Formats: sequence, C-alpha cells, structure tokens
Amino acid sequence: MISTLISTALGFTVSFIPKLLDFYQDSKDKKHELDVMALQIEREIKLQDSKAQAMMLQAEAMMEAGTYTHDVKIAEKSADWVINMRSSVRPIVTYLFFAIFFFVELVAAYVVFRDGGEIGLIVNTLWSESTQNLFAAIIAFWFGSRAIKK
Repeated sequence: MISTLISTALGFTVSFIPKLLDFYQDSKDKKHELDVMALQIEREIKLQDSKAQAMMLQAEAMMEAGTYTHDVKIAEKSADWVINMRSSVRPIVTYLFFAIFFFVELVAAYVVFRDGGEIGLIVNTLWSESTQNLFAAIIAFWFGSRAIKK
C-alpha cells in the first residue's frame, strides 16, 4: 500500500517534469530573444548615429560648396582690385603679426644683450618652446592643407 502511494506520488510528480522543462526552455528562449532584440536596438542606434554623422558631413560639404559658389558670383561682379584685396587679407594679417613678433623678439634680444646676457641665453630666450609651437602652428596653417590635399 505504501508502495502504491509512493508510486502514485512519484508518477504524479514525474508528470510535471516535461512541463517544467518546457517552462525552463521557454524562459531561455525569451531571454535569448530579448538579448537579440537589445543587440538589434544597439545596432540600429549605431546605424542612426552613423547616418546622422554622414548627413552632417554632407551638409557641411554642401555649405562649403555654397560658400565657394557665392564667392565666385560676388567676384564676377567685383573690380580686380577688390578681388586682389580679398585674396590678400590673410597674408597681410600674417605679415603684420610676424612684423610685431619680430619687433618684440628684437627688443627682447636687445634688452638681454644690453644687460650683459650671453648669446646662448638670448637664443634660448627667443627660441623658446612656446615660440617653436607658434612657428609650427603658422607653418602648419599655411602649408599643412597643401600636403593633405596631395
């Protein structure tokens, strides 16, 4: 009799095992689907960011092209001296800043030399790291874009 009860209880309990396995498999499947959906959402976000960046680059290129087109249209109606003046603004500003820089460096060299400084001290004072950085920035500004375009 006890064996009958145990076998009945065991049979009843064992009958739930397929349902438990199905439940476990279903929860794993749903978790997997959620993981796949999260990855798809992440991919879509990255794709949208990439598209937005591409659109921004395209808009910048179009704006730059529009600016060049506008400059050409303005130049068609302008006198030669106006065109020449427009094209010389940056070089003139560069020359003026270089003249000021040269004057300041010359005065600094004179003051150091007048106060008994040696040539080595004058060179180290005038050709400092910040002066080298400024010189590199100017050279890169004027000639860097040409190297990139080639």
